[in-house]
Amino acid sequence: ILDGDQNAIKEFGADGAMDASMFAHTFAKAGTYYVRVADYLESGKASNFYRIIAGNYPVVASAYPLGVELGKTRSVSLWGYDLGVANVPVKGAASPGEEDAIMLRPKTPHGFAFNEVKLAVGQEPETDASGANVTAAKAQMVSVPVTINGRIDAPAKDGTPVENYYRFHARKGQTLVIDVNARRLGSDLDSVVDVLDAKGEPIERATVRAVLETATTLSERDSASRGIRLLSPTGINVGDYIMIGGEVDRVEALPAGPDSDMFFDSFGGQRLAYFDTTTEAHAVDKPVYKVRIFPPGKQFAPNGLPLVRLYYRNDDGGPGYDKDSLVHFTAPADGDYLVRLRDVRGLGGATFAYRLTLREPAPDFRLSVSPQNPNVPAGGCIPITVTASRMDEFNGPIDVSLKDLPAGFHANTGIIAPDQVTTTLLLSADANATLALAVPLQAAGRAKAGARILSHTADPEDNLKLIALAPKPDLLVTSETKEVVLEPGGTAQVTISIQRENGFGGRVPLEVRNLPPRVKVADVGLNGVLITEEQNRRTFTIEALPQAAPIEQLIYVGGTIETRARQQNSYEAPQAILLKVRPKQNALAKVTHP
Repeated sequence: ILDGDQNAIKEFGADGAMDASMFAHTFAKAGTYYVRVADYLESGKASNFYRIIAGNYPVVASAYPLGVELGKTRSVSLWGYDLGVANVPVKGAASPGEEDAIMLRPKTPHGFAFNEVKLAVGQEPETDASGANVTAAKAQMVSVPVTINGRIDAPAKDGTPVENYYRFHARKGQTLVIDVNARRLGSDLDSVVDVLDAKGEPIERATVRAVLETATTLSERDSASRGIRLLSPTGINVGDYIMIGGEVDRVEALPAGPDSDMFFDSFGGQRLAYFDTTTEAHAVDKPVYKVRIFPPGKQFAPNGLPLVRLYYRNDDGGPGYDKDSLVHFTAPADGDYLVRLRDVRGLGGATFAYRLTLREPAPDFRLSVSPQNPNVPAGGCIPITVTASRMDEFNGPIDVSLKDLPAGFHANTGIIAPDQVTTTLLLSADANATLALAVPLQAAGRAKAGARILSHTADPEDNLKLIALAPKPDLLVTSETKEVVLEPGGTAQVTISIQRENGFGGRVPLEVRNLPPRVKVADVGLNGVLITEEQNRRTFTIEALPQAAPIEQLIYVGGTIETRARQQNSYEAPQAILLKVRPKQNALAKVTHP
């Protein structure tokens, strides 16, 4: 907000908390003011659109506590602008379309609040922070499982930041998940969590030994990018752990050439860090180490490279956690332990609330679907990608299907296999299909975790996932190859043909979907697998890396119509290809001696 002389009098959104999208300001005097909107990353593109609504509205800026125990009712305090109400009773029952949250829009003397506030609905018994637990000696005793509602207070007058401590008991070998829910619920807290021993000392979780050194090059990279350019990839293989700064990553794909990045495991556009380390931004010429992971306390003779001790600590929990922390703790012995929670910047105040949960792992998953508004061409077939967010190390197969399709529409079922997070479903419409109105897109998944049956729908909070019928497609794709058999390190050929319709004569990039880990399309240059304007058929190569595990899985090939429009432009071959990766056969014949 600028005054009439273009002087900034207030800025919102720099820390990425709730005031990045919603804020209020009281003007000291009447006059002309300006609102200036900019992108924090200083980018400019078509998707950077915004909408400003300004006025005297009742706005909820924050709530405390940030959640309610399932089935319980408690008073929630509200803070905001023009509310006229300080507390409201809230019952712990998820809102329609939400699996573990309630959307609160309180009624005020001025009508309903302009906005909704998201509150968590917790499964664990809940308690409140004592407020006195600001040192290890004063740690608040809690029993696992538990969710603690608390707040990091403002720093002391001398600037000393406030920390909260909790003491719990664990058995040797017991695994606990310790997570913070704060920023995801609109809190200003940017948490960092440490698990300490009973004396307040860090607990070692692993020894990281560097065995090879290289460095970043070309350009700096942010904390999300899955690709990082290395000075030399020599000696590094797919599946190796790499340490850059304080984060431990795992190699997903080696550079395709001398002018290519090395790619690391990622999810949802976010690079994954292992052992509860946190991804960081990396400058050029930063040391990069290939590392091996050993038990805590392991000793080695010096090799001239770093030996790093990892502790039970986390800043940002990774994809889906925003600035909230997540620690997976295994107790090294029977006894008491401490959890220390603080703001990584040393800040605090009334809006720095949190929910700290200590619990045993409960393997589970959540689903999302893309595209959420598919346009299915009459007589055509399109791909639907279902993605699983695996929780608490759940790694079982997930059966996925589309539910309640209208007459004339068809879809296959799919499986999100262990060690994978996506599968592709084919959604098609008969050539004579009709559809008066768009119908809901309902993707559902089902799995087992021990004796528990897990069942979830994709994006349950989104009521605008709709299927529409489109005119006949401009492109029909056919897979001539029905089965592919590979050994690790081997290759196989796939042949695809296309039929252009409606006068379409452009080139068609091909894309292979649902490939298992360590299996890829062999490098074919900058344009990928492409059927040019003069072609209607193309053969390309699929390669199994030496690290590929045995598996049988259906894969699909589709073509894309190149356009700048955001409409559906991918068309899939309705024929699936059975991909088989078999164990590598010994090339040496067995010799039998008399």
